Amino acid sequence: LRERYGAVDQWTLDVRVAEVVNVAAHPTADRNYVLSVRVGDQTRTIVSGLRSHYKEEELQGRNVLLLCNLPPADLGGVKSEGMVLCCEKGKKMALLEAPGAPVGAQVLADGTELAPASDMDLKGFRALPLKLGKDGQACWKHHGWTANGVKVIGGKGLPE
Repeated sequence: LRERYGAVDQWTLDVRVAEVVNVAAHPTADRNYVLSVRVGDQTRTIVSGLRSHYKEEELQGRNVLLLCNLPPADLGGVKSEGMVLCCEKGKKMALLEAPGAPVGAQVLADGTELAPASDMDLKGFRALPLKLGKDGQACWKHHGWTANGVKVIGGKGLPE
């Protein structure tokens, strides 16, 4: 990439396709679920604030996008090992998806160089200029996201 384009943006997020293998209500937080997700050959526990947006059966067995390079965090007494990625508009939220991409697939921003940050934190993640393009594809700066060549999309069910 450097030879062809000169300076190349560094893609610092370790985002992967994950399968939700179990969904349970959080024991102490009304708005959260505790998810078990499979990412390649490992299973992680994720605390996610999706309870007011999705029913358990809508998440069970579903492929989601998982930010893997956040440090573990204790959320209401449960250790969370990443974050499920969504997009939102107003008070509505929808999952980001890569339809047909295999579980464990690395999500990349097209035209960037993969360099996952080992010190990514929630504040740093929230500061990134992430958005949906007009076609619904997730973008960072002007780079569209893909997983194994499949566009990462979002916004299904969000108001126009």
